[in-house]
Amino acid sequence: LGSGELGKEIAIELQRFGVEVIACDRYENAPAMQVAHRSHVFSMTDA
Repeated sequence: LGSGELGKEIAIELQRFGVEVIACDRYENAPAMQVAHRSHVFSMTDA
């Protein structure tokens, strides 16, 4: 799941259904990472 503002809102709704949310983005402290169960930061340009 991307970690922007929209991703944050989706993460919140998914958690209401009991879904474990893992947010991934190239930026540390992206919005969805604040609410996700786990998060990963990585370069999205790596192949």
